[in-house]
Amino acid sequence: GWNWISYPVNETVDINEALKDLNASDNDIVKMHGATFATYYKGEWLANNVVMTLEPGQGYMYYRKASDATSFVYNVPAENNNNKTNVAATDYRWTSASAEYANNMTITAMLSVDGELVRGDYEIAALVNGEVRGNARPVYIESLDAYMLFMTVFGDDVEEVTFRYYDVETGAEFDLDNNIIYSTDAIVGSIEEPYMFSLDIL
Repeated sequence: GWNWISYPVNETVDINEALKDLNASDNDIVKMHGATFATYYKGEWLANNVVMTLEPGQGYMYYRKASDATSFVYNVPAENNNNKTNVAATDYRWTSASAEYANNMTITAMLSVDGELVRGDYEIAALVNGEVRGNARPVYIESLDAYMLFMTVFGDDVEEVTFRYYDVETGAEFDLDNNIIYSTDAIVGSIEEPYMFSLDIL
């Protein structure tokens, strides 16, 4: 399952470039303490940010589906001009209390409103007793022609997590019909079988 991995490299490198030599399997996950994580799927690391980079001084956790031992060497291009940082919207509706908690879990999901998959611009927040423990906006995955949510939920104890929907265009907010129990390092949903958030408005 989970392994701690260091990043002893002095450059910021795109995860797909840095882990080129890692023999990853579909649904392997790399996550950092912040709200960023990436899932490996069909030869590509898909992240909740448009670009996920591995950064000097950071530690990461790697969830490996295969049970055999493995090793790898980080790939750093000789002329690495990739100084891009994680791309994320600056106008999120919610801010999660990530700094307050040492642990987290990941959710890979899609949203259904009145039985139809949503392709618009929205945001979902994870809440525990009203405190925001995570939030995410959908990312378009070209290979799947689908919008998916990659959400990190923070916590330390076994607690009920509820969810709230925000429509970016209209400003409308609704409580979702979902709730889960927080568990450190749990993996909820996958790219092939995403967890389904649901909302009935009509």
